[in-house]
Amino acid sequence: MIKKIILLFTVVISGCDKTNKIPSPDGNLILVTSINNSKEDITLYRCVKFEIQDLKGNILYKEQTRNANNMYWKMYWEGNDKVALTTGSLYTVFWQRKSSGKWEKFVSNLIFSPDKKLVLHYFLKAGSNKIHFSIGVPYRMEQGEVSAMDILYRVKTNIFKNEEINAEWISSDKIKIGGDRAGDFYWQRQKSGKWKQL
Repeated sequence: MIKKIILLFTVVISGCDKTNKIPSPDGNLILVTSINNSKEDITLYRCVKFEIQDLKGNILYKEQTRNANNMYWKMYWEGNDKVALTTGSLYTVFWQRKSSGKWEKFVSNLIFSPDKKLVLHYFLKAGSNKIHFSIGVPYRMEQGEVSAMDILYRVKTNIFKNEEINAEWISSDKIKIGGDRAGDFYWQRQKSGKWKQL
């Protein structure tokens, strides 16, 4: 039975209208989030912006996002070299510091199949310390990103949230999801259309 998932929330996080300063786990960097109140570009008015600063207040990286403040959002550190922005859409955006010191933006938990017909979405479910994933058919796009899909298959893995995750499509009918400690796991679509772990 196909389940539908539409992750479009209108929840306002308490205190998100303020400037928030979040130290990295080792205390060497500060993530500063705030809301753009300038109407110079009306498409960015009341959208989330952030800076990554060192302890002297020097700005190492900054970006104006297009995530509106009246939608669900949350920013946090994932280790000392990566920050994440979770939004009301299916995906989470990450910024990671490379060995060169440069910060790079990427979306890692939403992956299209080779034929572009399916999406693999891996995520951390509230209250769980293990990675979940779902496979679905995208049917709604917003600003070039998937915001809704029909779920064909969903399961909890044995990969813990603090592991380095590697997820990929082997083919349009087979996926691999692995962790640096848990190892690799494979799922394949059967002739019946159902997905099965190998």
